[in-house]
Amino acid sequence: TAPKTCAFYTHKVLGPRLDIHSGGQDLVFPHHQNEEAQSCAHHNTSQWVNYWIHTGHLSVKGDVKMSKSLKNTVSISQLLEKYSSNHFRMLCLLSPYRNSIEYSEETMGTAVGNCRRVESFLDECDLCLSGVKQTGAIDELAVIKLVQHTKAAVRRHLADDFDTARAVDEVLRFVSAVNTMLSSPVPELSSQSAVAVAVASNFVKHTLTQLGFTLTSKQDGQTDVKKLTSVLDATVAFRSSVREVALHPEMVRPRRAQLLQACDTLRTTLSASGIEVKDHKSQKSTWSLTDIVQPTTQTDQ
Repeated sequence: TAPKTCAFYTHKVLGPRLDIHSGGQDLVFPHHQNEEAQSCAHHNTSQWVNYWIHTGHLSVKGDVKMSKSLKNTVSISQLLEKYSSNHFRMLCLLSPYRNSIEYSEETMGTAVGNCRRVESFLDECDLCLSGVKQTGAIDELAVIKLVQHTKAAVRRHLADDFDTARAVDEVLRFVSAVNTMLSSPVPELSSQSAVAVAVASNFVKHTLTQLGFTLTSKQDGQTDVKKLTSVLDATVAFRSSVREVALHPEMVRPRRAQLLQACDTLRTTLSASGIEVKDHKSQKSTWSLTDIVQPTTQTDQ
């Protein structure tokens, strides 16, 4: 009954021919074979679907299929209490679609780590382009060639049976390569370097957006987000001023310790709310949005 019902609704909505039909690997036989046979007979054709895509199952640790009958499912709302939609999307992309995916602390940890690498890279690019942070002189031609190479590699992997795992690896390698350029010891951001940074950032944003990720930055959002950005900018700037005073050679040691402790406390409080504050050698500080973590103690030196 089920295959007949699916075939009927498909014909009613999409017509006599399908380009792509997808489903879990457990539906290959008999469900999809029955659909194909019924539809070919109904439409008097030898082929109903051009491409079948059968995905692996989502399992929990120990290669046990996640299912309601086993009462081991994790709802979307439960997942989002700890992870973001980008984290789960990254998990799915890290494995070929034909393979089963294990949902566990370890596999989600890998996905979260990859997302953080990309987010940190994009934040660094924004800081460099806004002039908040200095970076090394970057060869614009080298970056453009790297973009072209990576773009071609990503396209090649996706054309090879939607190999998203290799495509994501290419993007992460690109991020690492450009990060190495950004950390060059020559602190000189020329106009050509700025163009190179913008090209690298836009390429990563475009590629991940095409893969379904939702990318935001501190400059994005509605009015309330922009207001929050202004408040955080002012807060971090004030903290930087306090640190600068505390680290002045003429500041007496007891007072210096009190001021730096207050700066530590503020940074820890912000971190617990998903806002990471980074102190740079120039004595300027920057902030970025991260995942909410348990408070930890860091001490200014």
